[in-house]
Amino acid sequence: MAEDVRRSRRARQPNKKYTVDPFDGLEKALYASSDSGSSSTSAPPNEGSDDDVEFEAPADVPEEEEDDAELLEDVVPSSDTEQETFNEPDDDETAQGDTELDPLIGTDTERLGRHQVPSRRAVIGARLRNLKGVTFRTEVQANTHTRGVDEFRTKSAKEQRVLYMFGPTKEDIEPVLKTRDKWLWDPTLPSRTAGDDGIGGMGPSFYVCKDVREKETTQTRSWYFEQGGEDAFVSGQQSKLLSSANAQIYMPKTESNYHNFIAGPVNKQKLFTLKTGQSVRISEPFEDDRSGFILNLGAKVLDLQWAPTVQGSTHYLAVAVKQDNPSIKIGSNYRSPAYTSQLPFPASIQIWAFEALEDGAMDSQCPPHLEVVICTDWANIKELKWCPVAMSDTTESDDHTTMHLGLLAAIWGDGKLRVLDITYSKRTSPSYLHITRSAFESCPTNTVFTCLTWVSPRTIAAGTALGTVAIYTLDSTTLSTSDPRADAVPWFYQPIQDSYILSIASAYPSRPSYLSTLCSDGHMRITDLRSPSMDATGAPRQRVFCRPLIWYEHSQAFVAADENFYVRIHVLRRFYMHTLVLRAPSFVTCAAAGTAHPILMTGSAGGEVITNNPLRRALDVKCESWQQLWFQYEYRRPLQPPSTNGKTSSSSASPLTPQEIASQPLSRFITGHEPTQQLLQRPNIHAYPASTSDSDPTSDPKDANITPDGGPLPPTIYEEEQAVTALAWNPNVRVGGWAAAGLGSGLVRVEDLCVQTV
Repeated sequence: MAEDVRRSRRARQPNKKYTVDPFDGLEKALYASSDSGSSSTSAPPNEGSDDDVEFEAPADVPEEEEDDAELLEDVVPSSDTEQETFNEPDDDETAQGDTELDPLIGTDTERLGRHQVPSRRAVIGARLRNLKGVTFRTEVQANTHTRGVDEFRTKSAKEQRVLYMFGPTKEDIEPVLKTRDKWLWDPTLPSRTAGDDGIGGMGPSFYVCKDVREKETTQTRSWYFEQGGEDAFVSGQQSKLLSSANAQIYMPKTESNYHNFIAGPVNKQKLFTLKTGQSVRISEPFEDDRSGFILNLGAKVLDLQWAPTVQGSTHYLAVAVKQDNPSIKIGSNYRSPAYTSQLPFPASIQIWAFEALEDGAMDSQCPPHLEVVICTDWANIKELKWCPVAMSDTTESDDHTTMHLGLLAAIWGDGKLRVLDITYSKRTSPSYLHITRSAFESCPTNTVFTCLTWVSPRTIAAGTALGTVAIYTLDSTTLSTSDPRADAVPWFYQPIQDSYILSIASAYPSRPSYLSTLCSDGHMRITDLRSPSMDATGAPRQRVFCRPLIWYEHSQAFVAADENFYVRIHVLRRFYMHTLVLRAPSFVTCAAAGTAHPILMTGSAGGEVITNNPLRRALDVKCESWQQLWFQYEYRRPLQPPSTNGKTSSSSASPLTPQEIASQPLSRFITGHEPTQQLLQRPNIHAYPASTSDSDPTSDPKDANITPDGGPLPPTIYEEEQAVTALAWNPNVRVGGWAAAGLGSGLVRVEDLCVQTV
């Protein structure tokens, strides 16, 4: 039998505390400011509080005060006037502060200073409460370096959202309001002219004033004509003219010299046969007049860009077309083609000329013509970009014998970055300019360049396959005039990403110091070149990398795509957050933003080109997203005749498609789509028409991407020739509504998309 245990009849009391509790005053203050709304400043009673007896320690505790003083030096401002606020108050001031002062007013250290011993634990505890949503009004020194803005929740007011996303000052808000008033009512397509109230039309960005643009243009042209820029390109760049016969090795080679496609209204489509190098008017199969052309360049379009011009009715489009590499056999395995330089082989850049009318519309009666072909022996062109500032107002010289289109930067397959000065003699037939040496040429060590962007009219940034970024400035030190083997040395060369950089974009012209990069591991980062080691942040990682990354001037944001076919914008001040603006039917492959208007254009692997105005969603996230299909392109392979196994067919009806057409590749353009309203909350919601009167009332737009058994649709693999590979808006204000789209089949569609204002 167990022995009885004698229990004490005295009440159990907690151990007495002989140290100062730094949370004594803070507990009362936080309880008074709790969500309960009670005005009492006393803390809720604890169990056994009647028996607790606390002994106050003497006020002088030298060792602990010394440690706390060292901690407060990190948070107390250095000015004498501000330090007076943090002095330890006497007994009368402390009693008055406990009853009259609001605990949410004042800095963290001010509230801690009301107690005798602000320990390190009290300071850290106050900081943690700040992170849990308790708002304190803090004062920041003028010389304090900050890397961001305050946090705001999703359900915030429009005014608060605009202030946090664009800035609180007049210089930040004024261009936003001007952009909103002018272009908010252009939902999917740009308008050619502004109305009587100034709404719509073309115009430059409001984020860069006219004086800054003129100053930048003057300085760039002064460097080119007066400070040796033109002389450096003339002496450093070596070129010669080729005959048409000798230049054929630089032109793309195809199995057939023509391409068949169908275009026109749905019920009256026509078959067109277009030879390589020819064009056809878009309006030919339609009854109404449409300004635009379809060109056949014979091979996959790698990139295309409009040249900036100031005056004149002729506008130039540079197109890089894929050339087969003779050193690579189809089906053979070759090691890391994207990470290593290719062997030299002939390639070219074609520059086409388009004519404009006086009102800025495209002259559909004057077909485009091949102006000049830039022939090189440096493998295929990966990416090309024109200098954003034209070197002269006109492209012709004073004697009308020489043409100067500007500076063209490009990355070739050999991994080098080059800048070419496109100058040639004016002729009635196409000029074939063979460039054997460039004035500016650079190649990184043990890697290759992958992408480029212009940071300013004289500064270029390029990403590499190792994750580093190199930045060059065109001057006497980078432009080679004597030694052809001398590579330009960058003034900035640092690792920005951890792997292959797919795309790079600069926030030029309004924020040229900000640089955004997209890596093959799915990480997207933004870096401030003024302090690249401190001012850098990232965005949520993508599971599947998407190459499009461009700067959207009118919303001060970078545009990117994700694996769910969404296109999103990352505002400069809130880069780590994103706003969805549209959704494509298939994987997004390219994008282009207008400089004379806010319309965004995206291309996909399924052949769809969608236009949208992201400005609406940037200002109001609850605003509906409107998008419109410019055109939809479909492609099929050649069809073989059906096998009869030696038997004759009993049917006497002729086939719907002649065998000579079926044995060749065939494509089709589908146009005339209406604007649609896209719901962006869930990925399985498809776009539905703006007018539902003609639609089937039984159809549910939520089930557009769901199979009858309730599962998701299987993934679709498209033909390589069906993809939209390149897009570009014309940067010139007068013709800013001209859009160009390059396809994987070698076709290029150029059209004036401006809507006439009523």
